[in-house]
Amino acid sequence: MSERPAIPEPLKREIRQRDGFGCVLCGCPLYVYEHFEEFSKVKEHTLGNIYLLCDTHHREKEHLLPLEKIETARKSPRNRKAEFTHLHPLHYFGDKCVLKIGSSTFRSVLSELNNSFSAIVVENEEIFNFRFEDGHILFTTKIYDPDGNLVVHILDNQLLIKTENWDVEFIKNRLTIRHAPSEIAVEIAFDPPSNITFLRGTFYSSNGYPIQIKNEKLLFNHGIDGTFVCEDHDTSRKYCIVVNSDRRFGDRCMVEIDNRVTQEYWDWLTKKNKQN
Repeated sequence: MSERPAIPEPLKREIRQRDGFGCVLCGCPLYVYEHFEEFSKVKEHTLGNIYLLCDTHHREKEHLLPLEKIETARKSPRNRKAEFTHLHPLHYFGDKCVLKIGSSTFRSVLSELNNSFSAIVVENEEIFNFRFEDGHILFTTKIYDPDGNLVVHILDNQLLIKTENWDVEFIKNRLTIRHAPSEIAVEIAFDPPSNITFLRGTFYSSNGYPIQIKNEKLLFNHGIDGTFVCEDHDTSRKYCIVVNSDRRFGDRCMVEIDNRVTQEYWDWLTKKNKQN
């Protein structure tokens, strides 16, 4: 018996775009590519016969889910009527948080007293924030595109993905969002209970300030880059990198970057942080 051929990647992308990057019934961003008529009968992969189902609805399809309901959902997928995919929980817990951005690492242990930690603040906007509540870590971030449109929102461990993105792909623990072919907006690996890794992309604040991962280094808009290792053992420190913000952050941040920073000063800061 010959093996069933894989669904071509361009066809997968077309299916994802059509169905709004989630299950046609509930909008969950974790899904499988399901054939309406079984492949064993039709012997081919076609756009009209493949749709997205979450694992729950995939399991229900054989005995509990009427085909008429699936057919209705295929014609009008849940996410095509919504601004975001269905809210999906990320299973982070405990008191430790580890954020990796390229080769930089931001790590902290939070408690009821030391209950908030932001890796990067841009113009008073906390881009990557952890907080501690009811004995658990809660992660929040908002990632925008260059035009100020929200791409992905994680709010207290709840993942929301904008359905107007050009392409969204969620495989195992890795989320990839593309603006165009070969143009990755953001690639994130989720590793509960403590780790989140931003692997590739350029992240924008709501005001359009870019933070880019280039050759695994953090590249800021000032033409300077670096690799940071922030081990937050100082409970008075709530921020790691603060960019172009007012003085209210004071001595509670590790590194400040503004338009007056020189490359020599940046090199000195990077060396000092590595030594610490």
